[in-house]
Amino acid sequence: MEKTRSKNLLIKLGAEGFIAYSNDIPGNFKKREHFPALVSNPVDVAGAGDSLLAAISVSMCSGANLMEASAIGACMAALAVQTIGNIPVSHQKLESYIKNLR
Repeated sequence: MEKTRSKNLLIKLGAEGFIAYSNDIPGNFKKREHFPALVSNPVDVAGAGDSLLAAISVSMCSGANLMEASAIGACMAALAVQTIGNIPVSHQKLESYIKNLR
């Protein structure tokens, strides 16, 4: 992260989810969080990574930090793998999914 001057880094782990690294805290502190895959038996993984990155990007543009955005992205990816094909997930479906996790 130092060589590229990146503030954030995601490493996808396939069925194991992904790891998010954040370097946005003063003092060169790196925060790391593992976000496990929320669906153990995906129907179709097409679009899972795209959904993950899109949700993280939109969340961060809306003011979320990387860890908050990653939690939302993990939920979006979970919804994406539950249908056959790369089908868009609505905001309402994502919101409902998050509420049901609580």
